[in-house]
Amino acid sequence: MRSFVALAVPGFQSDALEKVQHMLPSGRKVPPENFHVTLAFMDDQPVEVLDDLHLELEQVRQDGVAVEIAGLNTQGGPAIAFAEVTLTDPLVALQGQVARAARRAGITLERRRFRPHVTLARYRKEMRPEDLDKLGRALQTHAQLRLPAFEPRAFGLYRSTLTSSGAVYDLMAEYPLAHLPF
Repeated sequence: MRSFVALAVPGFQSDALEKVQHMLPSGRKVPPENFHVTLAFMDDQPVEVLDDLHLELEQVRQDGVAVEIAGLNTQGGPAIAFAEVTLTDPLVALQGQVARAARRAGITLERRRFRPHVTLARYRKEMRPEDLDKLGRALQTHAQLRLPAFEPRAFGLYRSTLTSSGAVYDLMAEYPLAHLPF
């Protein structure tokens, strides 16, 4: 099962990002209900391994995680357009805990620097000149994009099913972030 661990983007921020999406050139735009900040991508894993991961993720707690969307950027020539997320110590700590939980469950994660972001659109390798111009204008207009920070109360384990019209995400389990009082 293809899966990932992420923080969901709530309503206000999601609505604001959807407005930014409208300025982007056509491509495969991510539906607003799928906006998220990936903490770890698991790729394809057997259900038994994901069961072990679930048990490990139940032990993860991180207080003080705030997510601030700040900036618009592209990556991969551009293969994707995304909203940047400010890298904070609590967010890095949470991502590290999730990565360690995945390794304890027997999952080998890709070795890459954590660059938190919210993917807004995906593009083919070759873009028409007018689409590149539109993307450039959107990047210039929203380079300084700043949305109010949100404090997620939980993170989730999601299943990702690839279809001809894009990926479909299903929340399989949710985990609280803060230590709950007794």
